[in-house]
Amino acid sequence: MKYILVLVMTLLLGGCHLYRQSREVTVHLPHRQEWELPGLGEPWYLIRWPDENGKAVSLRIDGGQETFGVTIPAGRDVPISSSLYGKYPGPSGFIAAGETGPVHLEEDLYELIDLFVELSEIVNRRVSAVSIGYWVSSIPEPDECPGDYGMHLEHIDREQVRISIITGKVSSPPIILQDTAEVKIESLPPGRWKLSEYPMKQFNHRGGEVLLRLPVPGMYRLICPVYYQMLEIILDESGASSVMLRSLL
Repeated sequence: MKYILVLVMTLLLGGCHLYRQSREVTVHLPHRQEWELPGLGEPWYLIRWPDENGKAVSLRIDGGQETFGVTIPAGRDVPISSSLYGKYPGPSGFIAAGETGPVHLEEDLYELIDLFVELSEIVNRRVSAVSIGYWVSSIPEPDECPGDYGMHLEHIDREQVRISIITGKVSSPPIILQDTAEVKIESLPPGRWKLSEYPMKQFNHRGGEVLLRLPVPGMYRLICPVYYQMLEIILDESGASSVMLRSLL
């Protein structure tokens, strides 16, 4: 009888231990038709999050499937990133330790959240100990800009965050934004222009002059799928730009 009781207790405790290792959560993934890119077929997303050992787990979700379930580690904040067509930044988010969801992925969190997924494979103990909510709340608000900007794109300094997490020494402020430069396009044809490297970033243009504010340095491609046109912009560290408009045909 004593051995039976020991066996039962062992199974119960083992079951509780397994239960604490993971949790099921529902994830909401927003999708908009205008994010889709021509020539790439039906839209889909690659969803990524770390398991209890920090290894990235992947799941493919169709663009029209806006709600799905995942099994994630318990007892830690878990970052969940998505990539449109498996390569372009998509809505991302996180769930805090102890929460049961649902998780609503957001358009502006990809850079930080995907970095946490990446770092989990390198320094899982450090990432599992951080409060992702603290880091998200530390993202600076973009500078105020006039309403005549066609696009105002901001990138966080991923290297600063990477060093802080790996070393355990958080700088002040924890997150800074990359420098940006203003690019003036004298005559841009009308249409919906989207940033090919970041399809969620786009704007409608009536034609003529437009101002863009973009991180430096960098190379950017704005495409207008309806009229098969591409605007290529190269910015060096000083903000000097090279601009070329060409046809996609």
